[in-house]
Amino acid sequence: MEELVVEVRGSNGAYYKVNTPSSMLTPGTIDTLHHAVF
Repeated sequence: MEELVVEVRGSNGAYYKVNTPSSMLTPGTIDTLHHAVF
């Protein structure tokens, strides 16, 4: 399964790289990741 690396910006302003299976990358999932609080 292909994995994509998604850069997520945490609430502290730091960027995290998250390995996510491409099958999980729906628009809703991406929106959730970008608004995730670390």
